[in-house]
Amino acid sequence: MLLYCERVYISEIARLLRKKNRAAKVWCQKRNLHIFSEEQSPYVIKALFDKEYDKQLIKLLMQEFGDNWEEHYQLIQENKYYTVLGKSAAKQLPKPATYIPQSNSAKKFLNKF
Repeated sequence: MLLYCERVYISEIARLLRKKNRAAKVWCQKRNLHIFSEEQSPYVIKALFDKEYDKQLIKLLMQEFGDNWEEHYQLIQENKYYTVLGKSAAKQLPKPATYIPQSNSAKKFLNKF
């Protein structure tokens, strides 16, 4: 049985970490991520890398949301967290200051709305 796991190459990790390839390898080794090699292209398993890369975020979400942290983490990964933030942030936003137009053209423009 062939099992496929999504990969992330060391060169991509180096770009994300803003380091050189050698430093990215050391970063992975310090976090006990096994580095596989495919024709001179070292890589690690993406799921394991994501877990290590987002460790601080995960800790923060665990403190903030307890057992519900995984739902928030999933929304962040899917780039949909703004939907949660929008509901709570909308209540906290102050009302904008009212704009008083000074010129006649600005008054005419605002009257269109």
